[in-house]
Amino acid sequence: MKHIGLLTILLTIACTFNTNAQTARLYTSADGLANSHIHDIYQDSRGFIWIPTENGLSRFDGIKFFNFNFDRSKPNSIASNTVRTILEDSNGRFWVGTSAGLQTFDTEYSTFTKVNLEDWSVPDSDQHITSILELSHNGGKKILAASSGHGVYVLDAVTCRIDHDTQNAINKCLPSKFIFTIFKDSRNRLWAATDAGGFNIIDLESLKGIPVNWDKGLGRESRDIINTFVEDVHTGNILIGTTSYNILIWDADKDMVRRPHGPASGSNFSIMSIIPNNILPRYGEHSYLIGLENQGIKMFDADNESISEVRFTNVPFNISGWKVHKLM
Repeated sequence: MKHIGLLTILLTIACTFNTNAQTARLYTSADGLANSHIHDIYQDSRGFIWIPTENGLSRFDGIKFFNFNFDRSKPNSIASNTVRTILEDSNGRFWVGTSAGLQTFDTEYSTFTKVNLEDWSVPDSDQHITSILELSHNGGKKILAASSGHGVYVLDAVTCRIDHDTQNAINKCLPSKFIFTIFKDSRNRLWAATDAGGFNIIDLESLKGIPVNWDKGLGRESRDIINTFVEDVHTGNILIGTTSYNILIWDADKDMVRRPHGPASGSNFSIMSIIPNNILPRYGEHSYLIGLENQGIKMFDADNESISEVRFTNVPFNISGWKVHKLM
């Protein structure tokens, strides 16, 4: 059996709620999870864990799941059962990205409200939202919602109105309107991975594209599909998870994308998720857990830039062949 995305739940229970002791438990749809195909995992300001899945949105309180599913007879239900991502912004408003558009969620009444993306060229049902983030721009808060087929939508976080000028400027910098993921770094730059391969960087102050410099010999890598970005707070480097070529590193000192220097840098791992290692101190303070397609979890040592096997003493499963699409 292939466990698509299941390890996200396993690690959440093992490491978020009970970091010091209990044996990890595997949660699947048999335990109330909306679906075992997980797209994202997110913890809100109150401690609830949200799991967007292929068949609804799950909220986990540490004991049980509560699921939100599309109901055609209820106008305030979630817009689609294919839920890709969720974000709580700095004002406590929840934004939910589905295959049928962007919604806000009212936690008091458990209702969803469709956000008007003012895109008259496509029906709401085709506004497939893949990634959401919040940023500060021109003295206000903006929500960026990446889509599969329509570029990046930019909205005022308070009024939910489209910021057409900012939206148009960002999309002009992108080679494709099919966006897999977006990420904002500490230098106020937007990183966007598209189906054109590789990624683009946009300065969010000037809204201009920044050239991406690639090390010699990285021709094929520059066209690979990018799944995730994370910033190394120690160095300012950006760790880039690719589909076919392992981890790549945007070197902040050299302003260049390169391979890691350490062993296994040439291995063709498919990196789906990267997070700082805050749970296994024996692997060092400057290390990262990486989730892989069909190869479970490994550890990336950012000091020597090497990938190694990782052992979870409280995980009673053989996870070496699992699909790990998201870590938290």
